[in-house]
Order: sequence, then C-alpha cells, then structure tokens
Amino acid sequence: MKSIREVRVHGVSGTPPRDMLHTDPIPRLDGDEYARIFKKRPSHDAKHSSGTPYETEAFHWGSLTTGHWLTSLWILLAPFAFANVSGWMATSRKPLQRTAIRLAALALTGLFIAQIGYVLVGVPMLYVASAGWSETAVMMARLGSGLAWVLVFGAIVLRLSTQSHFDPLDYGDRFELLFTPTIKAMRPSNHPASDHFDDPAERGVTDPALWKVHSMVHRLRRIHFAAGQLVIALVLARMQEAGTLTWLATAGLGLTVVLVVTTTYVPESRIYLGATAVITLLAEGIAIAAVILFSLSETPPIVDAIHVTTFHVAIALGIAAALSLVCGIPGIGALTIATFLGGAFGVGAGFIAEDIASVETGLVQWGGAWVAPAALIFVLFVALVAVVMTLRGPPELDRDGLVNQLLTRVTRRSGAILATAAGFGLSAGALAIVEGCLLTEGACGPEALEAVPLADPIVVVLLAVVLLVAAFRIGSYRPLVSFGLAAAASVVIWVGVTDPTMGGFRPGDYLNALPLARTLIFVGPLLAIGRSVLGAYRQGASNRKVGIIWDVASFWPRWFHPLGPPAYGPKVVTELERHLRSDGISVLAGHSQGSVIAAVAANRACEEGGEAAVGLLTYGSPIGLLYERLFPDVGMSDLIATLPARLQGGWTNLWRVDDPIGGKPLGGSIVDILDERGRGHSGYELSRAYRDARDAIASRLP
Repeated sequence: MKSIREVRVHGVSGTPPRDMLHTDPIPRLDGDEYARIFKKRPSHDAKHSSGTPYETEAFHWGSLTTGHWLTSLWILLAPFAFANVSGWMATSRKPLQRTAIRLAALALTGLFIAQIGYVLVGVPMLYVASAGWSETAVMMARLGSGLAWVLVFGAIVLRLSTQSHFDPLDYGDRFELLFTPTIKAMRPSNHPASDHFDDPAERGVTDPALWKVHSMVHRLRRIHFAAGQLVIALVLARMQEAGTLTWLATAGLGLTVVLVVTTTYVPESRIYLGATAVITLLAEGIAIAAVILFSLSETPPIVDAIHVTTFHVAIALGIAAALSLVCGIPGIGALTIATFLGGAFGVGAGFIAEDIASVETGLVQWGGAWVAPAALIFVLFVALVAVVMTLRGPPELDRDGLVNQLLTRVTRRSGAILATAAGFGLSAGALAIVEGCLLTEGACGPEALEAVPLADPIVVVLLAVVLLVAAFRIGSYRPLVSFGLAAAASVVIWVGVTDPTMGGFRPGDYLNALPLARTLIFVGPLLAIGRSVLGAYRQGASNRKVGIIWDVASFWPRWFHPLGPPAYGPKVVTELERHLRSDGISVLAGHSQGSVIAAVAANRACEEGGEAAVGLLTYGSPIGLLYERLFPDVGMSDLIATLPARLQGGWTNLWRVDDPIGGKPLGGSIVDILDERGRGHSGYELSRAYRDARDAIASRLP
C-alpha cells in the first residue's frame, strides 16, 4: 500500500527536527548540511484514518541563518538588510521606485564606510600627532591606517560575495566576480540564469526568475564596492587638500550614481555592463593612490574632513530617501530604521575609539552633534510607541499574554507603525541636517543652536515615568532593566542640559545630549552583538533566537543592497521544489515563515499551466497578515488566488484569533479553519484541527 508522506517546514528561529516531529529524527541522505529532510524512526510511524501508512518528515533550513560563527556578526549588517527589504516593500515594480531605493542603499554604504574612517584613520592620526612620533613612524602609521581602511571594506565585500548558499565560492572565484574586467566574469557560472542581465527586481513570487541565481547582485556589489573605495579616496584627499584627487574621486562617485540608474533602466546595455566590469579596478586604483599620497604628505591631516564628507554623504542619503517616497511609506519606514541603525552605530563606535585613545577628533562638533541627537530622538520615539502599545493591554494578563498581545498589536498595525517611523525619521533627519549645516558652515555659531529645541525637560521626565510603569507591567527583569537604564539616561540628559549660569535649561544644547546618545545608540547595539556572538556558539533556544531577524530580513534576494546577509530564499525554495518534484510528497505543511516558503515552492513545483499531486497545509501563516500588507506588489495576492486550484490536494489554512502572526484567514478558494485551542502561535500540529485538516488533504489526493 502506498504511504502518505507529510513534510513539515518550520518557521523563524530554526525549530529543530526533534521539536517538529516530537521524536528523535533520522536525517535522510539527500540534501546538504544547510537544507535537508529528517524523518521519524520506523517505530514511530502512524497510519491515516483509512489505514494507509503515514510518514511524517521535517524539512529543516535553519542552518542557513544560525550555527556558523560568522552569523554572529551579521547584526552589523542589519542596516543593509533593512535597506534591501525596503526595496521589496515598494508599492509597485516601476523603474523609478527601484532606482530610488538603490540610490539610498548606495548612500547608506557610503555612510557606513565613511564612519569606519572615524576609528581606522581619524583617531589614530590624532593619537600619533599627540605622541610625538618620528617622521618615519608617522608615515608608516598613515600608510597602515589608510591601507587598513581600504582592506577592511574589501574584506567585508569579499566575504559577502555569495548571492546565497547556492554559491559556495572560494576566494579565487570571489576575486574574479569582483575584479576581473570582463562582462563574462559577472555571470554566475554553471547556472541556467548565468546569461540573464535584465533587472529581475520587477518580478513577483510567482515568477520562477525571482528564485534563480542572477547576475544582478554581482553587478550591484561591484558598484557598492567602488563607491566605498571612492569615499575613502575622497576623505583622504580632503584631509590633505589634494584638489585633483578630490575631483577625481568625486567624479567616480558620480559615475557610480549613473551606474545605479542604468542598472534599472538599461540593464542589458553593453556600455553599462562594460563600465560595471571595470569600475572596481578604477576605484581601487584611486583609493590606493590616495593612501600613498596620504602617507607621503608632510602636512598634518585635517581630521574634520572625515566628518564633513560623512555629512555630505548623509545629505545624499536624505535626498535619495526623500525621492524614495514614491515607493510607499512602509519601504521608507524600513529605510529610516536602516539609516539610524547604521548612522548611530558608526558615531557610537567613534565615541568609544576616542575614549580609548584619549583624543578628540571633533566628532562631538562635526559628527555627533547632528547624527547622535537625531538617532536619540528616533530611539526614544520607538520606545514610546512600544510603551503606549503595552499600556493599552488589560492588567489581568500574565507576562506571556501581555507580550503576545503587544506582538499582536505590532503585526496588526505594522503598516501604520512603519508609516509613523517614516514620518518621524524624516523629520528627525531634517532636524539633523539643519543642525549639521549650522555647524559645518559656521555662519551663525553655536548660539544658533538655541533656536532648535531638543526636548522639554518635563517631557523627558514624563517619558521616564512611562517607561518604568511599562516595565513593571510586563513583569520581567529584562525589560525592567532596559527601560530603567533608558529612564536613568533621560534624567542624565535633563540634568546635563541645565546650566544655571545661562538661566536654566538651554533647549538647543545638543552637545550635552551626547551622554544619553552614547548609551542608547552604541551600548545597546554592542550588547546585541555580544548576545549574537554568544548565541552563535550555544545550542538550543538561545542559538535559534539569534537567527530570527535574519530569517525575516534575508528571505528576499539582495537586488537592492548587495551587502546584507546572504539570502536564504533562493536556496530553500529551490531545494524544497526539488523534493516536491521527485519525492512523492502528499502533504506539505508550513508553519509561520515556513508557510511562505512552502507556498512559493508548491507553486514552482506545478508545471506551467498544470497541477501538482500535493496538498498544502499552512498554519500560523503571515502571508495574509504581513506579506500582503508589507509587500503589496510582490505577487502574494496572485499566489493566494491561483495556487489552490493548481494543487490536487488544495490549500488549507489554520489560524487562531490569538495568533499574532497568523491570526487572519487567507480567503479566496483556500479552506480556512479556525483552531480554537488558543495557544497563540505555537502547537498547531498537536491540535485535532491540524490532524483533521491533514487527513482531509490526503483524502482529496488521487
């Protein structure tokens, strides 16, 4: 008698096969270490209600986002991941939308590399100047710091030179993809899509081209690498007032902007492809020349050039972000978060480097005075939104119920939250630009700051009280400590900006806001990195929690920002499709993020215009609640409308009212079943509704 095979696909956090199957699993021989199927031991086999043997297996892909020590450092790439996601949130796949997001992503890379210069060049140069070194030692220090700046960014790009885990490239292949000056070198070798030079970002989830290996990420990587090296050259040239090199680096940056625009509008132009092939070599040559001239110069470096250049890059980012409004508010919200994450962390790293070296780089006046307050305002805003949402909950809920309810509010209002973040972020960014202009131009002097209020002390105190009340309501020491620290830092800033000699509170004194900024915009990320590193070496739940953000953000191919964490979507979807075509799977069951993977793979397994002998069971699915709302033009609605008819077992969806992720029926021709067990987002497979739905799907199969 032919058995019925059920394959379960887990969601975020990489649920182990043991927890998916509720028994000790046995790995099958096919697949690889990143994505493979596990099955129950023979003694645990079950039978369908008709008496047919029933095999339950688990498709595990969690090793793509956790388990390797390098994944602990992916948190540093969070700004790039959010920038890439913002492109997929566009309201349409039109060229203007794609171009705007890609230009903002390019400026974000420039901001990132400029801030690395705070630590690798600005602080060391001032330390050397104060140490009284010999001329030879100073020259070697300049050469070493400049080369370190160039090589660190190059190493980051080389390490991220795989489009996904499809491409286990060695470093020889990576150098070829980045530096070989031929169009052919940009083609992913040994893949059917290797000759595709169009822009695949206009495709949707139902289009097979979306999940194939494509040359787009390799071209964008070259452009971003060139932009980063040219920013280095521009800073070093300005530090020595080298006019010719400054104009050369500026012209090169202009060329990268042109190439980004060309990427969208004429992606298959031979001129464009040729320019993209050689731009990395040109940019690297200019950067190395700038390093050599920097090391040979006898004049003291103008360290403020780093901050001024960073400010100009930030203005370019702001312009691109404003242009990106055509993409829709959710995408701008994600881009705003990416900008503040990257900008704030870079400034925070500069503060710490200054403290370690005991030098003053001018970061307070030139960098921290406009980046730190904007990031500070944004962080406090996000905290306040979270607190307001928490305080609206009924007090009788326990901690788990309150957290679940808070998460439900976030997912139900995800679009509104991103829209608010976008508006607030753009306002804070505009305020930072005004502040930076005042300091950079120096026309009005520091007293002009008094015209731009940061916050009223009464508001700060009220915020501190609200944070503490929310922490007590949640009833956990972790949020209590974090909210308490934020409240204490708020009191510090309130005391710090009070100057009795100036008549009390000075609302525009941004410089005294830096203690709080240091706490919120650097110590927080630093603690997150520490937890990430620890989690990468630990097993179990701690390790899985580290990968949640990458499970969500790294599903989409990196066709808007090529330096985010490697995308797992193409690998997982294609691997699961292969199993569906060859393994005789009867019921494909996907939980949470796994439901998205399962639906896309099932759609791909159907022959063009044909059907597939499989049924789809989704539970706790974010497709209708999050994906349709946050990614309005990637084709999720088309998938929901057409896929059930293409599956011989149909599509059944389990949902719960109290599920914050999947608490919404998908509708259409999908069989939606309300599971009343009421365990939130977990435990669906243990309910009777799940077993009945699974048996019904199997009964419909021929």
